[in-house]
Amino acid sequence: MDGKLKRLIFAVENKGENYDVHGAVCNALGISFAKSMPFTWRQHNGRVFVHTVCDSVIKEGDAVVSNGCTLRLNSIHVYNDKPVVGQDILFITKVNPTKTIGKSKKPVGINELPQWLQGKASRGGFAINHFDIEGYGRETIVKGHKVWNAAYYNLKMYVTVKDPDAVIDFMANGIGRSKFYGFGFVLCVV
Repeated sequence: MDGKLKRLIFAVENKGENYDVHGAVCNALGISFAKSMPFTWRQHNGRVFVHTVCDSVIKEGDAVVSNGCTLRLNSIHVYNDKPVVGQDILFITKVNPTKTIGKSKKPVGINELPQWLQGKASRGGFAINHFDIEGYGRETIVKGHKVWNAAYYNLKMYVTVKDPDAVIDFMANGIGRSKFYGFGFVLCVV
């Protein structure tokens, strides 16, 4: 593992539930299926995008399977260049923002979203100039016999880099706590 952030792009050949996609990504990285994970991912338009500092155990063109979900690795992009202080960047993400109340997690409401995002920005090494909500809704998550709904927002965040190392870390780790089922992946557009 070289420690550099990589973006892997997979083609979805046999669609599965988010749980199965997550398992297939784990298989591609050669890691066990666990809650603590060294990657974030998002499924969009028949492809799965992954950010990780891990090396893939498969090569481009190879496929991985998890419970009938088949992903074929199309490409690996290594981020060799760090962003620079003052650089303007567009982040595109799908988040499931939550807050802790007592011992449970509750969804962050639309009026609380700006404050939630500012907290993430301060730790992520950037300042938010503005953001657009491109969509929102609820997604049904199936894991075995358990089914639950997760509220989400599709966001575009226009940001300015303050700390390049923190921005790379932010992209590697994603945004928010609920990243297990494809939420929190941050796509960077320069």
